[in-house]
Amino acid sequence: MVSVSKLKGLMAENSMKQKDLAILIDTSANTVHRKLTGKSEFSLSEVEIIAEYFHKTIDEIFSSKS
Repeated sequence: MVSVSKLKGLMAENSMKQKDLAILIDTSANTVHRKLTGKSEFSLSEVEIIAEYFHKTIDEIFSSKS
């Protein structure tokens, strides 16, 4: 399981709403909500898209390490 707390922080810093993230990864806002609340997980292709968008590595965003 990946940590989404850093992703939530990046979203806040960039004024990105769940619907914006949904558009980025080509899914519904409801699906993004489930992923951000831990009820579902992001796929590898989704985390790659997110990391590229924020100019970060996957580990920088989704690792639970500080």
